[in-house]
Amino acid sequence: MNVYPKIDIRYWRGKVVFQTPASRTYSVQLQHAGRRAYIGLKTANKEEAATLARKFYETLRANGWDAALAGLRGNPVEKKVNVTVGEYIEAVATKSLFTPKTLQSYAQALRKITGDITGAAGREKRNAIKLRTLTPEKIEAWRIEFIRKKATDPLKEKSARISVSSFLLRARALFSAEAVARIRDLVEIPEPLPFSGVKVETLPPPRYRATFDMIWLLESARQELAPFRSEQYKIFLLGVMAGLRRNEIDCLPWTAFRWNEGVIRVETTEHYRPKSHNSEGDVRVDPELLEVFHGYYAGRKSDFVIESDSPPPPFDAPYGTYRCQKEMRALLAWLRAKGVVSKTPLHTLRKEFGSQINARYGLLAASEQLRHGGIAVTARSYVENRSRSVLGFGHLLTKGDRTIIPIASQNEKTDTDPRCVAPAR
Repeated sequence: MNVYPKIDIRYWRGKVVFQTPASRTYSVQLQHAGRRAYIGLKTANKEEAATLARKFYETLRANGWDAALAGLRGNPVEKKVNVTVGEYIEAVATKSLFTPKTLQSYAQALRKITGDITGAAGREKRNAIKLRTLTPEKIEAWRIEFIRKKATDPLKEKSARISVSSFLLRARALFSAEAVARIRDLVEIPEPLPFSGVKVETLPPPRYRATFDMIWLLESARQELAPFRSEQYKIFLLGVMAGLRRNEIDCLPWTAFRWNEGVIRVETTEHYRPKSHNSEGDVRVDPELLEVFHGYYAGRKSDFVIESDSPPPPFDAPYGTYRCQKEMRALLAWLRAKGVVSKTPLHTLRKEFGSQINARYGLLAASEQLRHGGIAVTARSYVENRSRSVLGFGHLLTKGDRTIIPIASQNEKTDTDPRCVAPAR
């Protein structure tokens, strides 16, 4: 290993870094006189960044922090005024701490709102719209019109309110106090901010309701997937019997299986970043499930549980990009054909997993197994209450001369209609 002195440019080539995955210019971390800080070098050229880092360090050693920072500011990046939507997004990407996928989602929402308000079609045209065009009044008018156009019945109105709130929350995040503070030296910030005072409804997500029988689905998968479509079977089992998310399954390494402990460990890896800090943790699973995967482990061809010819996607890959894309799509089609009717069938398996844990061991256990930040999230939309509590006064309705037609008799006329048959438990 080569060790270069700090006067050597080669030393600084190894020290300049992109501070976050979303950064577009280099930074260097320095410590002097009890103070440590990241210094933004405002260039995407590594050689130029190394030169600037060395110069900054030399000034820092000779004259201290104030002089070094003043020298760096002596050649500032020109602040952009009257910026476009695209320029603003680029500035946030340069200095924010958003992950690439999160930033992509927020930017898509902002462009969607921009396009609807201005009529601009396509990413380039929406990026070219001046940010000042998006006034709070126009955004509020867009919110109302979005709901009005789609609310042709109560169900569609509810869907429209959920959609518009999602767009607003994601786009508004680009103008958070922290995001704005980081880019004030790069771009002019409009006053008022585009989403200032705009109403955002916080509608509760729909509660989970099972549309399938888990035992029957497991047996179907064992018969139809296990013999001929092993990768789909593995994905299915990790979803329905371990409650793993799609991203967690996609790049799950074999090292996640702790055979002697009876758990699958979800943690940060070279190819996977957890959804949040709470997403990391151990999932306790059935011994039989471990035995099934131990058999697959014996015949493994790679370090990943799910075999695929595709490499792991980069961290800045767009949403919906998976190394096991082909197998996942095939499994989703199979699940829908089996009655798992939702927009996200694999995530529905995770909810069914949580509901089964809740029914057996309670809400706290379900929240821990799902690796949520608290039981409120679990209770709100991830578990179905299987405890069928009733008042218990029904016997009073059978007293006297009133005739009640038994439901069983009524079912004799309708049970041939599959829509009248509730899923088995």
